[in-house]
Amino acid sequence: MLSNPEEKQKTSFERGKQNSLISEEYVKNKYGIKVDEYEPLDSMKRRVEVKSCQLILKDRFDSSFRKGIFILRKHQHDFILKSNGNYIFVLMYQSKVVADIRCKASEVQHLIEWDSTEHCKIPWSEVIPYTSAFEFLKQAPPAELIATGSFAQKMLRG
Repeated sequence: MLSNPEEKQKTSFERGKQNSLISEEYVKNKYGIKVDEYEPLDSMKRRVEVKSCQLILKDRFDSSFRKGIFILRKHQHDFILKSNGNYIFVLMYQSKVVADIRCKASEVQHLIEWDSTEHCKIPWSEVIPYTSAFEFLKQAPPAELIATGSFAQKMLRG
């Protein structure tokens, strides 16, 4: 158990960094797009931004669950939008890719509400269909979800 908020934040940052690396490798293999932080482009020379999040997150303090969220940054989104670029949203469970979806930045515009730090948090279920997650869960249901059947019911309700 993590003892202070700084340790928790560091662990969260490291997990996010690892998710990014896995997602970028996945996108490279599936779509043939080498993600370069300076100029990630698809075959049509459009800007591509890869976003990843976890299917579920478990709180380390009270063992509750919540859906993962994609975090968009305003300056990145504005640039992608202006260049008619795309997002590739990658949903993960631990270090395994569960599902992905590719869409134009303009297609998620209606979901965006910027906070005071110019970030937007979008639950994965707003961009990736539940059916994609459920396909994964049917194939290999995580043990903690089986043990806490109430979470599955909560997911079904959205």
